[in-house]
Amino acid sequence: MSRHRNHAVSCAAKAPKRRFLPWLWGIAGIALVLRLIVSLELAAANGGRNSVNFPSQLSDLATYLRLSKEILEGAFSGEFYYQPFYYAVFLPAVRGVFGYGPAVIFIAQSVLGALTVALAGLAAAQLWSNRAGLIAAALTAISTPLLLYTPYAKNETLQSFLLA
Repeated sequence: MSRHRNHAVSCAAKAPKRRFLPWLWGIAGIALVLRLIVSLELAAANGGRNSVNFPSQLSDLATYLRLSKEILEGAFSGEFYYQPFYYAVFLPAVRGVFGYGPAVIFIAQSVLGALTVALAGLAAAQLWSNRAGLIAAALTAISTPLLLYTPYAKNETLQSFLLA
């Protein structure tokens, strides 16, 4: 009888986990949609003539795009500075597979942002509780800086993912 009772207790302990993951992935899905909407809005602002689509040549954004293109084309020479993992690995991988358009960057970074939300939720759940995990995921999903930086060729989205 006690064996059956222990089985019931262990099943009850697993039940919250079964409810946690669908909620977490739902929040991550909402985060993906939010990032795509914000990216589309920012890319369309000012008739599309903006720093999402055409970053200033004096900015880090333009530098990252130029350096990643040089790396892809085998024309890069010099030292790695700024954020080498971002422009030497991440951007060339994304642009090499999907192309050079600005939409490629904000779609890839939207997916990365959604994964950041899921990782933040999982980490908080492991450290504290499932409720803390869902709260952390929800707050990460609606974080203004994380939303607004998504469409730009900036290192912050990748850094937040790596931090999570």
